[in-house]
Amino acid sequence: MRSKIEEFLNRCQSFLIELSNQFLQRLPVQDNFLKDLSFVNPQNAVYGEFRTLIRILKRFPNIVATENKQIVNNEYMELKLDVSVSNVLSTSSSTSETFMVDKFWSEVSQICNANSKPKYSNLSRFVKQMMIPPLSNAKVERIFSDINRIKNQD
Repeated sequence: MRSKIEEFLNRCQSFLIELSNQFLQRLPVQDNFLKDLSFVNPQNAVYGEFRTLIRILKRFPNIVATENKQIVNNEYMELKLDVSVSNVLSTSSSTSETFMVDKFWSEVSQICNANSKPKYSNLSRFVKQMMIPPLSNAKVERIFSDINRIKNQD
């Protein structure tokens, strides 16, 4: 009886290993989208490494016009050097663990330059649009179709 249980568990393990290998081969898991999106996190935005947003901006041409991509990228680079943005994170209300991403970017959007104009309007607008989940489920449907094709293959 014990050997049958071990055999069953070994088969389950083999199945799961093969399943994960098939997923890695057939699904787009090498996509760096979520890594690119990490700039939205307030800690990464202020204290993270300097990197360009151009790659993620090119990925969403419908959100930022071509002529504004460099402006958004420049605002992001400037944000990292801005003491007022660092102060947003260091205030007592923002040091709690529950400090929300949307609240941070809302406060950043209210920071003004010497002319009393919003300093990071393009960047904060882009970030807010990136936080809105897409309404289309076409991508999900494609993944389910891929899974069904995988299941039906011998």
